Amino acid sequence: MRTTTICLAFLAALASARADVALPSFFSDHAVLQRDKPLPVWGTAEPGEAVSVSLGTRSATTTAGPDGRWRAVLPPQPASAKPLTLRVKGNNTITLDNILLGDVWLCSGQSNMSMGVNGFSKIPEYADDLKQAATTPLIRHFGAKDVMAVEEQDDIEGKWTVCSARDVPGFTAVGYYFASSIHAGTGVPIGIVRAAKGSTIIELWLSKQTILEDPTLKPLGDKLRTALAGWEVAKQTALAAGIGPDDPAFPPHPLSPESPLRPHFSTRYNSMIAPFGGMALKGIVWYQAETNSLNPALTAAYPAQQRALIRSWRDLFGDPDLPFLFVQLPNYREPADDPNLVENWALMRESQASTLDVPNVHMAVTIDIGQADDIHP
Repeated sequence: MRTTTICLAFLAALASARADVALPSFFSDHAVLQRDKPLPVWGTAEPGEAVSVSLGTRSATTTAGPDGRWRAVLPPQPASAKPLTLRVKGNNTITLDNILLGDVWLCSGQSNMSMGVNGFSKIPEYADDLKQAATTPLIRHFGAKDVMAVEEQDDIEGKWTVCSARDVPGFTAVGYYFASSIHAGTGVPIGIVRAAKGSTIIELWLSKQTILEDPTLKPLGDKLRTALAGWEVAKQTALAAGIGPDDPAFPPHPLSPESPLRPHFSTRYNSMIAPFGGMALKGIVWYQAETNSLNPALTAAYPAQQRALIRSWRDLFGDPDLPFLFVQLPNYREPADDPNLVENWALMRESQASTLDVPNVHMAVTIDIGQADDIHP
């Protein structure tokens, strides 16, 4: 009888856990959410569960679908430096405090974007910057965990942090100084979402669907199709031999770190961009291209890839005119004496600039601040 009671209690607890409405980590205390735009809020609940969402003076209701996913869209609201409460009600209630309405920027790319403010701790201005940070709590930072995934993910580990002398050293430096400049001029709360990883090529930040379907990326698409087809044959052979997915001998997916093929596509998009899909944004800040400057072939392919990234990310966030700001590579290495020498970094700067004919794409020129001996100026 006691065993039966324990089992029933356990099953009841499981049922209750399944019924709980839940939010991805992006929606948490101290968040900055986008002002002046319809504001999507999403999560999971029991299939068919009624869900209500409220923030400030706005509210919305929805119902979880058969897969348990739900999405509600709050009407636009103006900027608010006064902390608000985001409340989500289903069979349970989630209450998030200290929420601001302002401008949210997604900051992505490789090491020059992921590098923290503490990476510049040796410069004379650093102490003054920390003092300034202590006076700007309306700047907030969400740091996405550095992970890879073979398939697109619904959530990523991370948390919102309020700007302070203690915490700002861990903020993306480019994102923080960008946010500080905008906030100083507007007074509007600024949220910066860091989803960046050093030494990554742009192909890792393109979705698998984009690579396979965008005709301008046919060489990449053909390479990925070949890898996936080969893996499918190897997988079926393994299954026929009684080797299951949990067996170490099972062939690894071509996008997984264990794969000897390693096409190096999509894994950062899957884990660090897809989870934010549909989020309301002010715009995107992109600082990447160093690794794609390794040789002239990669450099020549870059314009089509950056254009495809801009198109696909705008689709992901539901805004065909979403501002896309990128950093042109700075000066690097000593000047070359041979006028016939091909310098890939110079070619890459031209490749980057060629995307400026895309509407609402803007470039920050940094040629004047480069350092010959430091790739992180």
